[in-house]
Amino acid sequence: MPLTERAQLTGPFADFEQYLQAQSGSRRAMIRRELRTIDRLGLDVSVVELDEAFAAGACDLISELKVRHGLPEPPRLVQLRVQHWARAACGAVRAILVRAGGRLVAVALTQQCGRRHEVFEAGLRDDFPDRVHAYALACFYEPVRQLAEQGGEVLDLGVGTTHAKVLRGATLEQVYGYSTARPPG
Repeated sequence: MPLTERAQLTGPFADFEQYLQAQSGSRRAMIRRELRTIDRLGLDVSVVELDEAFAAGACDLISELKVRHGLPEPPRLVQLRVQHWARAACGAVRAILVRAGGRLVAVALTQQCGRRHEVFEAGLRDDFPDRVHAYALACFYEPVRQLAEQGGEVLDLGVGTTHAKVLRGATLEQVYGYSTARPPG
């Protein structure tokens, strides 16, 4: 039974410019405009270890985004869930932090397992007026840069906000669910 769609970007890309060249002319123009806006806003991005992300307030932002989407999860529960996920991850786990004027406005938690990269979790500050650009930087552009720098082949961008991901070059893959349970009766 179809459940949802998952977005992914397939490389490999030698660098970010090669990713851009793989896009249609209109997508390239849109991405370049967005990157200029990100530069103009002075958004600062850094890739850090998970503990540093926790200390910076990443769990608060993840919780804030969950509340916005009707899935309340307290920051402490987010941290416990993410720590459990990180222990089970098959490769390097990192956090992408985006700051505006020193204030944390977006976070993406990622893992690299061989040549496959994944954006596992995202968080956004709800009161940041340019959160769309912060989201794009944390959850798409910086993960694409990481994919290229580390020789990755596939970037799994997860489910949700698929339209935004497709606009930036991702393709969609159907996610199915199966059950072996017998119907009652």
